[in-house]
Amino acid sequence: MSASTAIGMVSSSLWNLLNGEMILDPDVPVTILAPDVTTTVDVARMRSKSKNMPFGGWELRGTVAATIVAGRTIYINDAVSGAEAFTTGC
Repeated sequence: MSASTAIGMVSSSLWNLLNGEMILDPDVPVTILAPDVTTTVDVARMRSKSKNMPFGGWELRGTVAATIVAGRTIYINDAVSGAEAFTTGC
């Protein structure tokens, strides 16, 4: 068995994939990542009440493209090209 086959089998069992379809508890949030997009940490845009973070201004690789909860898209990152494809009934 190849490494990629083994990883695929483990991934399928972890994610409850059945014929390529993900079967999740409907209330579980799903976060779609854009690993090749860079983003700069902007402390002022953080939703946390605490603004004393040491990461302000850091450029990071990877960002959230969209978040889906209970089958509805609750967040789409406009900075990620193609993220609008994850739009569901809002």
